[in-house]
Amino acid sequence: MQETTSLWDNGLCLTSKSIVLERLMASTRIILTLRRPVQRRIARLAQRTQHKTVFRRCQIILALGRQQRPEAIAVTLNCDVSTVYRTRQAFVTHGEGSLPVRKSP
Repeated sequence: MQETTSLWDNGLCLTSKSIVLERLMASTRIILTLRRPVQRRIARLAQRTQHKTVFRRCQIILALGRQQRPEAIAVTLNCDVSTVYRTRQAFVTHGEGSLPVRKSP
């Protein structure tokens, strides 16, 4: 049995597909679907930034929007898989505001 839930918010569709076996979560795959204006803004930010962290975050979100797996993104961008997961979670929580670097207090 497969369950699918979707949530649209500010041009971002978060879809979670789960396979439920005997009431246990066998696997969960979170898919980001970005609307075209959001993709354009993120791609423009990646082109114009001089900060490598912002560039990497943009590339991660764009790759997730193309349905690439986190492991493949990590290998392509030469970063850890946890970086991909943290970037995805920050983007889902805070949207495009999570991409620029913020100074620590």
